[in-house]
Amino acid sequence: GDMPGGREYSDHTAELIDTEIKEIMDKAYEDVKKIIQTHRKEMEDLEQALIKYETLDGDEVKQIIEGKTLDKPTVGDLLAAEQKRPIVHKKKPREKTDSSDDGMTNPIPNPGMG
Repeated sequence: GDMPGGREYSDHTAELIDTEIKEIMDKAYEDVKKIIQTHRKEMEDLEQALIKYETLDGDEVKQIIEGKTLDKPTVGDLLAAEQKRPIVHKKKPREKTDSSDDGMTNPIPNPGMG
């Protein structure tokens, strides 16, 4: 059969473990809160940079945390560049006369001529 007092002991141990874990968790939570409060500006800078650039590599994250500004195009810049691109090509006056070598410059098969 069961040893007398065996159950109470393990319950007591479980309580001690629970208390210890809670203390560790509470301390970790306080530490994280402190870190976030201390580095709130860096975190907000990172947030803004992510909204602006969408992707950041490790070096770029470091630069932002150090308060530097990144020298790379923003998502807006990239989109603007994309939108400008076709317009630049259309304005070229050459294109009408050189239409014969179109096949050379874009070797994409015409789906209609499969």
